[in-house]
Amino acid sequence: MQAQPLPGNNYIEVELISENYNCATGQLSLSFKVKNLRTDGVLGRYASSFHVQSGSHIEYGSAGSINAVYSYTIPHQTGNVVIIGAYGIIDNDAPYTEYRFIPANAVLPDPPVIATTSTMPLCNGATALLTASGSTGNYIWSNGATGNSITVSASGTYSASAINACGQSSASNFIVVTTDNIPTAPSVTPSGSLLLCNGESATLSASGSNITWSTGASGNSIMVNSAGTYYCYSSNGCGNSVNSNVVTVTTVSCPTPIPGSNFSVCPGATKTLDAGAGYDTYQWSTGATTRAIAVGPGTYTVTVSKDGCFATSAPVTISYYTVTTPTINASGPLQLCQGGSVILTIAVR
Repeated sequence: MQAQPLPGNNYIEVELISENYNCATGQLSLSFKVKNLRTDGVLGRYASSFHVQSGSHIEYGSAGSINAVYSYTIPHQTGNVVIIGAYGIIDNDAPYTEYRFIPANAVLPDPPVIATTSTMPLCNGATALLTASGSTGNYIWSNGATGNSITVSASGTYSASAINACGQSSASNFIVVTTDNIPTAPSVTPSGSLLLCNGESATLSASGSNITWSTGASGNSIMVNSAGTYYCYSSNGCGNSVNSNVVTVTTVSCPTPIPGSNFSVCPGATKTLDAGAGYDTYQWSTGATTRAIAVGPGTYTVTVSKDGCFATSAPVTISYYTVTTPTINASGPLQLCQGGSVILTIAVR
């Protein structure tokens, strides 16, 4: 740093030669020159005085015109600006210059940067190597470990700091480590075989999470109404589980029997009701188990089965026709003379 020259091209300059701060002792050692020069490079004719200051601590000295090196060791606190100020004295003039600096190693280290090549989560007991770089001093990790790298297997949030004699840096970036295992196979209920009759539907439910079904559907339950085999698996960041138990769905159509509509028969007669062919079993409301029954008045139903499915008919009612005794009415006397007649009328009620 140079003071402005006075007439005669004489000026004064401060040149810092070296500086070193010991954080452990709090002492700053520095060397510098107070140069008395002319603009043509020849030694100047100033006699000079100077001071060295850090915080409230000041030391004074004087320099001739020989451009000597001056060395001082002074107390210093991290963050203070160090000032070396010099005056040139000649002809009652005192041009001033100063050199200001913060000691390069009187600062806390920079926070490091940590990284890992592992992907998360760590699966089935795997480990991750975390590496710190980009700072000076020693590294200390948030879990208490030291060194440039650590191997971890536990879930958690990890960071590192750098430490030197001046203290500890702020924390690095954070790496979140998560752990998991490949999920166990889910369980599907109902299990085994499932019979769906006459267009019925059924709900299949699975335990676990992140469920994918063999149909491509996702979620813990699906509605099925088609024959086939159904299973699912669970997944997480570690992969897919083995498949669940298999549920076999069978669909059967058992048509509803129609043994007839309502019937009337003559008194004393019977009516044959036929449930139809193609069923495995028959069960009438009378207790009969044949395809057809002959019955009198009453209401009847039949339940049939086919391949394990059942269907019941609508009720069929059989009744007798009603027969009424007629009444004969005469339109005249019932005692007739020879050749006479009378009209007889039948009245049915």
